[in-house]
Amino acid sequence: MYSVTDRKSFEGISYWTKSLDENCKEGISKVLVGNKTDLEDMRQVTAAEGRDVAEKNKMLFYEASAKTGINVEELFVNVARDIVLKHPGIVVESAAGKRLTAAPADKTSGGCC
Repeated sequence: MYSVTDRKSFEGISYWTKSLDENCKEGISKVLVGNKTDLEDMRQVTAAEGRDVAEKNKMLFYEASAKTGINVEELFVNVARDIVLKHPGIVVESAAGKRLTAAPADKTSGGCC
């Protein structure tokens, strides 16, 4: 996560992505979040810059505002969905009782393929 109002925090992303690559298993779900989008008049990092870094590092990308809640729920739901899809059979349940499940594909049932 970086602040869209602080270029220095954005420039620190390379350190964190290198650390993830060195210390985590391949295939983990990674997300880059540009926070503080409610402070648009103070923006120092464009969405395009964030998206570019995320794509280069195979990360999901979101801009959000923790203060106003913009995109926060969407971000967490989609990160959970990404985890579930990468690990078929896992069940993720939120404190609010929402469940995301990815059952392994059933090759014996109908379908075109």
